[in-house]
Amino acid sequence: MAILGSAQLPAETCIPSAVSTAPVTKLAPRHSALVRVTHWITTICFFALLLTGIEIVISHPRFYWGETGTVLTAPLFQLPIPSSRATVPTGYGYVLPDQNGWSRALHFEAAWIAVLTGLLYVASGLLTGHFRKNLLPATPTFRGARS
Repeated sequence: MAILGSAQLPAETCIPSAVSTAPVTKLAPRHSALVRVTHWITTICFFALLLTGIEIVISHPRFYWGETGTVLTAPLFQLPIPSSRATVPTGYGYVLPDQNGWSRALHFEAAWIAVLTGLLYVASGLLTGHFRKNLLPATPTFRGARS
């Protein structure tokens, strides 16, 4: 008998007697490649939106109500955080607090990529029956819940 920890096991359970000759079955993936790709693109877009949104708030920590909101407009509320740069010259005779054009452009771009990816996922899910096959419970589950 072999001793493993405090339990005693027969020696034949510890030493394999023969290699299994059972055929290896490979399971089909539950979701298609399109579903996986759209989910990863959405994940990347989410992180891009998160990072650029934080940068936008750091650059301009003031929140406005309505259609207008500039440095010359009184904000609804302001976050007491320091900006990454003090000022950016505009060439119009006044200076704006830190404006980061790259974060605003990337934020807008990531949002559109996420929307288009979502539309592709929904259209593909409706056409291929992905929602019905993989996301909805089976009909006996529905019947059993009502009884």
